[in-house]
Amino acid sequence: MPPVDALLPWTSSGNKNNRSWPVSPSRDVLERRWRRLVQAPADAKAELMKSTGDRRPDKLEPPLPGQQETGSLAAEKERVPVIVKYGRMTFDRQYIIADRRVIDRPRPALWFAHNDQRQIYLSELHTESGRPGPAVSFTALLPDIHHFKGTEGGRVAPLYRHPHQAEPNVTPGLLRLLTKTHGVTVTAEDLFAYIAGTAGHSGYTRRFAANLAERGVRIPITRDPALWAELVEVGRRTVWIHTYGQRFASHHDSSPGSSPRLPPEEQPECVVVIGEDDGLPADISYDASTRTLTVGTGCIRPVAPEVWDYRIGGVQVIRKWFSFRKRKPDVERQTPLNDILPPTWPARWTVDLLDLINALGLLVALEPRQARLLDAVSSGPLITTDDLRGEGILPVPAYATKEPKPPRKSRRAPGPGQESLDFSD
Repeated sequence: MPPVDALLPWTSSGNKNNRSWPVSPSRDVLERRWRRLVQAPADAKAELMKSTGDRRPDKLEPPLPGQQETGSLAAEKERVPVIVKYGRMTFDRQYIIADRRVIDRPRPALWFAHNDQRQIYLSELHTESGRPGPAVSFTALLPDIHHFKGTEGGRVAPLYRHPHQAEPNVTPGLLRLLTKTHGVTVTAEDLFAYIAGTAGHSGYTRRFAANLAERGVRIPITRDPALWAELVEVGRRTVWIHTYGQRFASHHDSSPGSSPRLPPEEQPECVVVIGEDDGLPADISYDASTRTLTVGTGCIRPVAPEVWDYRIGGVQVIRKWFSFRKRKPDVERQTPLNDILPPTWPARWTVDLLDLINALGLLVALEPRQARLLDAVSSGPLITTDDLRGEGILPVPAYATKEPKPPRKSRRAPGPGQESLDFSD
């Protein structure tokens, strides 16, 4: 079976901050942290920002793709930072200060290729893919280096190489072969969805557990047109759920941004408001007998046991999601900027938690169908790595693995505080 990077050849580590304070689930918190930084005396900024050999307040930095040139952080007085939505972890939508001066390893090619309307990123652990949960995950947001499971690096494969041009990140010749095999036009989105349908569920890691100690996820590519079509359909639904309705919405009769929902009788509700008189909640717990999730003094129900225990890379998703939002967040405290937190639990976080529970519930319901389809694919005729070599598709041409080059100068720059950057050349 070919590995993911034989199908989607340009892969990259995610955005690497090497600082914890420029990322937060709260946009307001990032604005407050930035104001504290820029209003500090020039000689105090190095310690406050956590200087490194590559990023210091007195050093001029090239801007992120799409942004204008800036001066040094030591001289910065602008009180409103550029903040964008950020894929902190699978299913976890946070925010980041999009400023090269505070990001150690920003992966400019990823920032360049980002597009809020169509780009999708596949994440995999890569070093060891057999831990409980799906072997791949997806986001429509620029992903963190630890995006897959929130605690360990991996790699990402974008669907497109350019923010606007029709240049998919697919091995040359592969779509032509798939089109010939299945008798219908196969697009890059179809291939991306097929990968999601095949490996985006825990049945994949259970079936191939003995093989997944090797580096990288391998995808069984069926020769059966009916199985291909069904897995593409299931995969589109998987990506739609992972991206909270931001991608493939038209295939589910919804508008982009309409968060996927469980059937009415299964939808969770906040029956006791989440919020503490003395600040953020400190604890989260679950009672399987009543299907109740307790967050501090607040409660949500019903929550299925399979949803509470849903894991990716072995990490329990809901517990990890809460760990970034509790009274003492599970992030490294590097500077006093980390101490700036919301005074109370924002109502928006409750909405996000309900969105997360709905998403995980839908994925749990989809898994038996995915496992059945994977069994059928694995027992049927496949397009193998040797077949791809025989067709001249593998090895992947070197040019297809290279990251795209951002333009040296951009014509447009984002306004202060806008949520989505335009990386046009």
